[in-house]
Amino acid sequence: MVLVKNKEMTDLAFYYWINGFPTSGHPLDYRRFLGFILTERHYRCRRYNTFDKFKTECLSYTDKLTQSEIKEFWDQKQKIEDFLDDLINAEMPLEHEMIKGGIGYVQQNIINHQLYRTEITEEEYSSGGISHAEVKKRARLKMGII
Repeated sequence: MVLVKNKEMTDLAFYYWINGFPTSGHPLDYRRFLGFILTERHYRCRRYNTFDKFKTECLSYTDKLTQSEIKEFWDQKQKIEDFLDDLINAEMPLEHEMIKGGIGYVQQNIINHQLYRTEITEEEYSSGGISHAEVKKRARLKMGII
């Protein structure tokens, strides 16, 4: 039996992508590219975070990519990263609302395919919000169900 420890997961993901056929258009090649981007983000790797570094790494592995292909991959990488940033930064569960002339805090959660919204305190908002059960309880109290 052989146990393998991969210490540089981002480099490994980059290696699998770049040593495949990155320009083939095959879904598996695109999947390897996405795998590289997601691994890079997960491990917060900074080796590929500028175009020059990305280009240098691409060219150090292969001479089959043209400058325009490398630029196209870089642009795709940036679009995917922007999309992921938008997903992460979206304030879906917690949102600010203007209430009675000031800032109020509201938490909303989907519980069993139903939207529940309730006001929360600034402290609760700052600490990451309240539990699903508490949101449901407060929302039902407000509606007079409990």
